[in-house]
Amino acid sequence: MIKMRYKKSVFFVFYFSILFFALPSIGGVGQKERAPSKSKVIESEAGLKIPQWGIAIDALYNRDLDNLIPGYKILNVVVTNEGGNIITFDTMKDRWTLEDSVGRSHKAINHLRVVDQKMWDLLPVGLKNELEYPQTLRVGHTAKIDLLFRSSSELMGFKTLRWRSTHFKKDFVIRTAIEKNLDWEPKEEPIPSTKATRQAEEKYEGEKETQNPPPKTEEESPP
Repeated sequence: MIKMRYKKSVFFVFYFSILFFALPSIGGVGQKERAPSKSKVIESEAGLKIPQWGIAIDALYNRDLDNLIPGYKILNVVVTNEGGNIITFDTMKDRWTLEDSVGRSHKAINHLRVVDQKMWDLLPVGLKNELEYPQTLRVGHTAKIDLLFRSSSELMGFKTLRWRSTHFKKDFVIRTAIEKNLDWEPKEEPIPSTKATRQAEEKYEGEKETQNPPPKTEEESPP
């Protein structure tokens, strides 16, 4: 009897020892599965806050700005910092890419001065200041970024905007509401009113009139 009890005691000690050492491993597997994704591509919708990174990115193309800089089109981008740290931008290393309505990719120009110094020198000082690529973005503030594309690029009804950020070391893929609406037709829809729209209108108020003065009528023409 004593021998049987001894054998049973040894068995239970051995069994519970295995469970004791195995449970942390099982728990570790569960924790690993619940851990945040380490993917380098973060997808979101235009204008919506991305909680994990504390930013919101909005973008809008307004064809009325096509004539501001001959040979180029402008895409207005708004980045809002709702996180806890300053965001930095890098003119040479940041990459912005747009996917148009038919799936073609167009590389954006962060700063005109880098690719077309002659055109940059011809621009008025005020417009140059507006086109400067930002360097930092403080917490609770918004950066207005003007991305340039060659005039041959079709930006109307674009599907996504991708930002390869050197600060976050991530690719942010921003999908537009238009990309979800398969029945959308550019000629029949007004430009959506978003934060990017309002800030673009305020930013370039007066610039369009300067670049494209209205034609004189016969009454205004000198005799």
